[in-house]
Amino acid sequence: MKISNWRWLGLVGLVLGGVVLGLIGIKKRQSASKRTERELGPRPSLSLSEISLSRAEIERLVKEFLAQNQYPAEFEIVKKERVDWPTGALGCPKPGKVYTQSVEPGYRLLVKVKSETLELHLSIRSRRLVQCQ
Repeated sequence: MKISNWRWLGLVGLVLGGVVLGLIGIKKRQSASKRTERELGPRPSLSLSEISLSRAEIERLVKEFLAQNQYPAEFEIVKKERVDWPTGALGCPKPGKVYTQSVEPGYRLLVKVKSETLELHLSIRSRRLVQCQ
């Protein structure tokens, strides 16, 4: 089947027109996002040491963790240490699991439950607690 020169030229024009329109659309979206950034101003960036949780929030998270793991409701936070965990494992990697490879700001907590002392690691971002054994 032969395509005449005029049809071939029309087909090429149609394809090129679509490409040009696509590029114009991409450029408009990029300039719109830049405009939004300019309007909003620079995003404030907190250093990891400035990120923290209130004592009440930490106690609430510990209480929920203990309830989920069948520990008594009575507890005391003996020690709270601000830590930047090197990965999403929060200092307690488990074999075969994959973790985020970014610094996770958090806390190392020593929690006394009856006569037992638990070491719990907390992520500030995800509000996740893990028990290290």
